[in-house]
Amino acid sequence: MTQALTLNVLASSQRKDPELEGIAFIQIGMEKNTLYVGEKSRVRINLFTLMTARIEQIRSIPEIANDTVMLNPLGNSPQQATTEIGGKRYQVFSWETTMTALKRGPTNLEAIAEIDVLTPTQRRTQGFPQSLFDDDFFGTSYTRTPLRVFSNTIELDIRPIPPAPEGKSFSGAIGKFGFEVDASPTELTAGDPITLTLKVTGTGNFDRVFHDGLKTSDGWKIYAPQSSFTPSERMPLSGEKVFRQAIIPTDPRISTIPSLSFTYFDPDKQDFVTIENKPVSILVKAAPGQVIAGRTATSDTETEDAATGLDPSTRLVDLAVGLDRAHSSFKPVAYSIWFWLLMLIPVVVIPVATYVPPAIIERIRRPDNRQKKTLLHLEKEMDKALQAKNKTAYLEAASAYSCQILAEKWKVSPLSITTADIKFRCGTRYPGILTLFTNREVLHYAGMPDRDLDMNALHQGLQSEWQSLQSN
Repeated sequence: MTQALTLNVLASSQRKDPELEGIAFIQIGMEKNTLYVGEKSRVRINLFTLMTARIEQIRSIPEIANDTVMLNPLGNSPQQATTEIGGKRYQVFSWETTMTALKRGPTNLEAIAEIDVLTPTQRRTQGFPQSLFDDDFFGTSYTRTPLRVFSNTIELDIRPIPPAPEGKSFSGAIGKFGFEVDASPTELTAGDPITLTLKVTGTGNFDRVFHDGLKTSDGWKIYAPQSSFTPSERMPLSGEKVFRQAIIPTDPRISTIPSLSFTYFDPDKQDFVTIENKPVSILVKAAPGQVIAGRTATSDTETEDAATGLDPSTRLVDLAVGLDRAHSSFKPVAYSIWFWLLMLIPVVVIPVATYVPPAIIERIRRPDNRQKKTLLHLEKEMDKALQAKNKTAYLEAASAYSCQILAEKWKVSPLSITTADIKFRCGTRYPGILTLFTNREVLHYAGMPDRDLDMNALHQGLQSEWQSLQSN
């Protein structure tokens, strides 16, 4: 359930045309006025328009132009309601989103929007008698007047995070979290894998929640953990992030998985919190033939002999109950012609079967050919998604297409490109690609694409940017 916001109503800015005063105004509501660098907070922005006024259109949704914070996209489908203020009825457009503090220090937040208002231009009526056409309905024309709408000013104090405690691994997580560790199976043979599951739940900046899992390699073979995030609300501020790691015990003397901990910063307590789980008990059996502290693991039969005190040399071999068929003569197989014919088969067949023409090998080895095939496949996927109006499939295909082009330009792997890389290296030169990856990030966090996303318009912009990248 989305947490309710306490909306502090302050006086809106007075930088409007006096004749249009009261037609529209904006209010910003925040949970609190003190944030730490990297902390996320819910924000509500309300745009009020007078219902008796002639509002032709909202030209731009509210924006906060401040480089000390980053506001998540508002979208083009706000919640709508009506309310009465000072005896006047207003149409209310509401957006709920999250904001991330970026830079330390005090700052003022103000939202700005643009609307078009139709203002009356009265014609002069001369002469008597007055007719039906002298009525205001026929004697009044309207002029479109652009109007900039300002919000109340929010004073925000952004504080730096204090240094993390010595010896604690802090990834930048800010909020309130829980931490659980589980392992399965707990009884196994040395060399078999264990799935170690680390679960972080709560509310905060999950984009900064990371965990390396088990890092010790003494007696273990470990792999990098894989993570997944499941939001519990529309805004990705609350949810569950799970890290799964494959670990393999190589020493049967290991009896526990070492304790793991998770450290985060609690802005309400203004202090770091470390949650440490207990070691997980496991039972590791030695693999047959494995050397353990100077001795070799034995088979079940040898273990039985050792337990009963029997000498293995006295164990009787199973007796044969009959004689094999007698042979008067024996001819070695190597003297048979069929043996040599069979031996020639792999010598002849394998080179023929595995022969690949040099031209085909060259085409396979050339990376540009592989990239062209990949791009062609992704173009088909994008066309299918556009025809089916499948936003999820389109965002994935278009993002992969962009990564292929950027990877070729930047000489990196397509899998290594992130939204942060695009913001840093592209800036504002490629707004379509930045919008694409931002919406894909929202899809991964929220579990659903922005329903107001215009795929066709985005695709047209992306095509020109892709052409520009490939031509440069």
